[in-house]
Amino acid sequence: MNAGTLYLGTGFALVLTGLACALLRRNLLRMVLGFSIVDTGVHLIIASIGALAGRTAPIIDDPALLSNATALTVDAARVVDPVPQALVLTAIVIGV
Repeated sequence: MNAGTLYLGTGFALVLTGLACALLRRNLLRMVLGFSIVDTGVHLIIASIGALAGRTAPIIDDPALLSNATALTVDAARVVDPVPQALVLTAIVIGV
């Protein structure tokens, strides 16, 4: 089992725990805490889906990442898509 699968499973466990806490409790504070746990689980799921093993962040500081140095094009098979991480960071900032 690799780290991505572990993070994905933990994210789903947090979502299920948070939903159970939010739906089965009548106390408002526990319901809010349950939705906060769901939010954390969703962040973990999105981040674990966006991470790919063997790829690096799309920060081009190494000339070896450039497939054509004169045109400054990047080999897309060697970098990860930054959109899931940007979505998670935006959601965290909005949630705070």
